[in-house]
Amino acid sequence: PGASAGQIQCNAGTITLGATTRLEVELAAADGLSHDRITGTADHVLAGDLVVSEIDAYVPVVGDEFVLIDGASVSGEFDSATFPATLPNRVYRLFYEADRVLLVYTCDGDFAPPYDVLDFSDVLAFLTAFSTGDSLVDLAPPFGVFDFSDVIAFLTAFGTGCP
Repeated sequence: PGASAGQIQCNAGTITLGATTRLEVELAAADGLSHDRITGTADHVLAGDLVVSEIDAYVPVVGDEFVLIDGASVSGEFDSATFPATLPNRVYRLFYEADRVLLVYTCDGDFAPPYDVLDFSDVLAFLTAFSTGDSLVDLAPPFGVFDFSDVIAFLTAFGTGCP
């Protein structure tokens, strides 16, 4: 949305990002305003590609959160997401909620708020997502298959901590 970090506000109808859509989002700071976002009261149907980039010398910190899409409802997910390179044991992770899409910069084992702390809520969030086949927890090859290698990858990341 825009040539630099900005906002598109949509207060009516349905916004459909189809399979051929490419949504490019720029992150300049984790202050709630300095990143691209779509807000308002519209319903959102998601597909297509998300491409995230860092601008204006932004350096992420574990726990940084960005509401990328906020509306009356959100359904679907992006078909693919591309993120900037991160430090070891760090990841950009998307969380799809009923009325928003949240992007979090966190450590590999972190799946639940608070996003800069590893605790039992992360274990529960991982196990819940694993039991439903959520791609969020497909952490190890073979990708597309939910098996014990994903559990081992989670336990390893969780054990590494969130320094």
